[in-house]
Amino acid sequence: MGLIKIDKLTIGYKKRKNGERKVISHLNLDMKSGELICLVGPNGSGKSTLLKTITGLLPPLDGEVFLSGRNIRSISSLERAKLVSMVLTNPVQAGQLTVYDVCSLGRYPHTDWMGSLAQEDHDMITASLDAIGIRHFAHRYLHELSDGERQKVMIARALAQNSKLIILDEPTAFLDMPYRIEIMHILKNLAMNEDRGILLSTHDLDLAMRTADRLWVVNHDGSFHDGAPEDLVLNGIISQVFAIGEISYDAERGHFHMPVHPKGSARITGENGKFRFWTERAMERIGYISQENEPAEIHVHIAPTESCITWIIKTPGTVKKFSNLTDGIHWIQTLKLVV
Repeated sequence: MGLIKIDKLTIGYKKRKNGERKVISHLNLDMKSGELICLVGPNGSGKSTLLKTITGLLPPLDGEVFLSGRNIRSISSLERAKLVSMVLTNPVQAGQLTVYDVCSLGRYPHTDWMGSLAQEDHDMITASLDAIGIRHFAHRYLHELSDGERQKVMIARALAQNSKLIILDEPTAFLDMPYRIEIMHILKNLAMNEDRGILLSTHDLDLAMRTADRLWVVNHDGSFHDGAPEDLVLNGIISQVFAIGEISYDAERGHFHMPVHPKGSARITGENGKFRFWTERAMERIGYISQENEPAEIHVHIAPTESCITWIIKTPGTVKKFSNLTDGIHWIQTLKLVV
């Protein structure tokens, strides 16, 4: 039985007066345990609306949503909290609560009417802290933590809730790059090692494509696509959805291409590892496209020695040597070559 089954779903909002504003229509989707699915798309395309509908925070305009085989229309909020836990975008302000206190909030769907924590609940909280790697600051106050550490706490709280399905709305939105990668790594491990279903929205397309088992891609026009990240690149969906003006997705290199006014061509020889890769990137950034075995305005030879790397840059009538790309690129930018 799947964690999520969506049947002919239409999402959107009821207007105050008669009428509806439909965002996405006629969705048919499913999700199994052990999967990590990233929901991606432009701003305002309906990602948060879809997550809120799946969790029961918004009613469907039409169609059905099933969680672990149960229709959300017939599930009480307490029962729903046992099936799905959610981590929202906005940073949490928890006053004088400790990390342990916040994680314990995940246990309340399972406690008695007084909210008392049994030993089983304490064991689950401790296990959740261990799983996320934050047990060592269980007794620190939440306001003392960085944004990345707070997000780990909220994931631990969702884990303590012990639902098979965890839904996160842009969990890396306020984090710097190392924490973004770490959070995605944690979520991937939860899906793989604990057989959880992880569904999250994100604007970090590159990280989503490196992590997700599947992407759910929604566009401004309401079109929706479901598939492996690689398939969605190869069939042109990623390029189609995320193209803006002259900015396009380069399917051959796996990243976005920013338009640069072309100044000429460059032939790069020598070392074939990381130094060549970043030399090509630097040359393209300033408008010189790398080409093989053809005449070019600039020839860059990367000469490794035991102690250093030297960039030998040749132009018609001039040869210069540089010990770093900063100086070499600056010199090229001062040239007035006839292209």
